[in-house]
Amino acid sequence: MDFAYLDRHVVVSGAGDGRLHFWDPADGTDVGVELEPFPSAVRALRVADINGAQALIAADGYGVVRVWDMKSATWSAELDIGSGVADVAVGGDRVCVATYMGAVVLGVHLTGPDREQGNAS
Repeated sequence: MDFAYLDRHVVVSGAGDGRLHFWDPADGTDVGVELEPFPSAVRALRVADINGAQALIAADGYGVVRVWDMKSATWSAELDIGSGVADVAVGGDRVCVATYMGAVVLGVHLTGPDREQGNAS
């Protein structure tokens, strides 16, 4: 679970069905953000500032890591790292993914004037 700002403050949580839920903390209502679900349960998520853009990094139990530039309508990048994810940490444009087989560090680059395309390397 983490906090984010869309058009208002929201709480972001991951679920066992692979979906992310975006809640208004003032009244507990769903704010209506729908992203493509993960193949398995969401195990980790973080909201972070990456090069001036608010981004959500989330990962599931199969090792799928996704990045969402929160100004975009869909996921900005996806990478299958091949091992279940236990947690993620973000520092600058680097994401450390803790898996059940070790740790992976990724560089995240949100590109373009509207940042609608991004990548993880």
